[in-house]
Amino acid sequence: MESLQIPNWVVKELESASIGSHGNCPRFLRRFDSYSKEFQGFWLNNYDICNAWLNPLTRQFVKIV
Repeated sequence: MESLQIPNWVVKELESASIGSHGNCPRFLRRFDSYSKEFQGFWLNNYDICNAWLNPLTRQFVKIV
């Protein structure tokens, strides 16, 4: 399986991000508007990669570039 790639700057944002979830709902960023437009765009367009990095079971498949 080819690894997913996530930029280092996104990982730094995710490490300090306030992530929420409710029951069966997917993860979401609390205070979404407080993040840079660049990070918001990456989150929205690459949610699967962000979610894979946030999940300890799938993080091994995400390569930080």
